[in-house]
Amino acid sequence: MHNLIGGRIRHIRKTLKMTQEALAAQLGVSQQHISHVENGTKQASQLLIKHICLLFDTTETWLTTGKGDVFLSNEEIIKNQILHIGERAFAEALRKLLNDDSLEVLGTLLGPRLGEKPYDPSLEPMIDFLVDLWSLRDDKLKSWALVQFERAFPEDMKEKVKNSCANNHNRESIA
Repeated sequence: MHNLIGGRIRHIRKTLKMTQEALAAQLGVSQQHISHVENGTKQASQLLIKHICLLFDTTETWLTTGKGDVFLSNEEIIKNQILHIGERAFAEALRKLLNDDSLEVLGTLLGPRLGEKPYDPSLEPMIDFLVDLWSLRDDKLKSWALVQFERAFPEDMKEKVKNSCANNHNRESIA
C-alpha cells in the first residue's frame, strides 16, 4: 500500500512538472527522502501526506487510497480557505480583491453582481450582525431574523427596490 502512495506522490509531482528536488524543497525534506518514498523503500508519514495535500490542493482520499479525484475542485479549495481563515476574513479579502485593479477579470466577472452596489460603511454593523447570527447555526435565531426581515421589508417593498435597481442599471447601461 505504501508503495502505491509513493506512486501517487510521483504522479502529483509529474503532473505539476516538478523535480524531486523542487518537491523536496517545498516540503522541507531531502530529495533522497522523496526518492525513497516514491520507490516504496520508505513510508510517507501522515504529516508528509497532509503537507502534500495542503500545499498542492490534493485530496487525501486519493493520495492514500487512489479513490476519487486527484485534486480538489476550485470550490473545495475556496471552502477550505474559508474554513481556515473564517468567513468574515474571507469576505473582507474578497471585498479588497474586487477593488484591486490588477485583478481586472475578477472585477469584470463579479463586478456586475457585487461591485456595482456602492459600499457604505454604515451597513457594516448590520452585515456583521447577520454574519455572526448565521455563523451560530441556530435555526431558532435564523427564523427570528427572517421574520424580522419580512416585517421590515414586505414583499411589495422588496419588489419596488428591485425595480428601482433594475431601472438605475438600465439607465447606466444606456449612458
